[in-house]
Amino acid sequence: MKKQPLLSLICALTVGGLISSCEDPKARLDKKINELESITATDAASLDSLFYAYAPDEYPIVRYENCNERDYVKDVVAKKITYIRSECGKTFEKDYYRETISWCETCNQVQVQGVNIILETSGSMKGYMQCPVFAAVTSLLVPDEYGGTGKADCYLYDEKLKKQVSYTAFSAKLAGRNNQRIEIGRSSQLDKIIENVLDLTAEDAVSFFVTDAIISDENIKGKTIAEISRRNNDLLEKVKQVFIREKKQRSDFSVSIYRFLGEFSGDYFTYNDGKVPLSKIKRPFFVFVLGSSKIVKDFMEKVHAGNVIPAFSHPVTNEVHFIASGKPAFRFKDVSEGDDTLQVRISLNDFPEYVKNREYIKTYANVLIESEKQDLVNVQNTFFDIHLSREKTQDGDNITVSLDMTGLPAWCSSLSNNNDSAIASDPINATQTCYLRELINAIRAGLVTNATEKTTTKLNIEN
Repeated sequence: MKKQPLLSLICALTVGGLISSCEDPKARLDKKINELESITATDAASLDSLFYAYAPDEYPIVRYENCNERDYVKDVVAKKITYIRSECGKTFEKDYYRETISWCETCNQVQVQGVNIILETSGSMKGYMQCPVFAAVTSLLVPDEYGGTGKADCYLYDEKLKKQVSYTAFSAKLAGRNNQRIEIGRSSQLDKIIENVLDLTAEDAVSFFVTDAIISDENIKGKTIAEISRRNNDLLEKVKQVFIREKKQRSDFSVSIYRFLGEFSGDYFTYNDGKVPLSKIKRPFFVFVLGSSKIVKDFMEKVHAGNVIPAFSHPVTNEVHFIASGKPAFRFKDVSEGDDTLQVRISLNDFPEYVKNREYIKTYANVLIESEKQDLVNVQNTFFDIHLSREKTQDGDNITVSLDMTGLPAWCSSLSNNNDSAIASDPINATQTCYLRELINAIRAGLVTNATEKTTTKLNIEN
């Protein structure tokens, strides 16, 4: 096989079909400049277009990720626009550099107009009420930038949404001050609670829902395993439909799920409504963060930054994020070129957050040259590389890159079960949550666009 220039390969990489030639870079750049002059760089899409589309091929492709990297952003934008002006002799009617930087300086200031904390208080939650970790997490969730937890509207929910209580009363009861306690109700159905939480979550608001995330129907005592399973599957379908309806009304609606471990002391009710007494058993509880994609992503970034939200001084054991994004698309760039191989990086920056995980990528990503599976190398949370052998790869060979969007992070399965009867005697069973995988999958199916199929890119290599 004749050695081909790496640029020829990269120009042949395109989303959604085959390409047999590379448009002249100068002509393509001139075309894109004309497009650029028709837009105003005051929103994320325009800024993203600047970084991806309007730089010449000799410059690295840089993804705009974080407004806090402002100095770096300024440098990149300045270099790109300066290069376009000098190489093509173009002048802009508007100062896109100035407008872009002005936008960048304010885009990370997320405006949150309302904060809700909703605590599930069904009978299954009683065992957490003497756990210091549970009390600390639940009462210290809200970042200062959102007004602080003291500004939150607090709600309790068992059979129905109870009257709003002040944060002062809420935190006092959680902490057990002056012998105050959270009033525990009987049973509740998770789909109904979630529906109420969504109704509370206004356009510019964020809701924190604290729950054990156990799916259970009422009046199941004495029912067969098959009947219990059927009823729970019906509830899971209702959960999915709740999110589908919300997504139709608010296309950017998003959810993050954070899992914590606390101590549980009290009566635990199993999947078939059996009552098991427990004492200081390690048990998971969850915080669902619900709101617009901008708010939910901002909160996620604050969590990952550390030392921002007091509740998260207690470690999150697991997390998964269903944050609204555009249509998933692979992005490609060169890493290195040798005499015998080409190394190409495949970026998942445009994919939903839940797939940005090394183990997920290793499990669900697939690369074929013709029909031969290729090894993924240097797998990270947001990209992986492939090595293309010049000896084995022929001009015109088809390469297929795909990622199955119907999966979940591995922990969703390993920390889930459908039978929790051994909770008192089996430490592994105690740290699992009944029907957790099915619940998270229902949320994913309700929220994530194109989540029922693989995202696939086909391309070929031509010298």
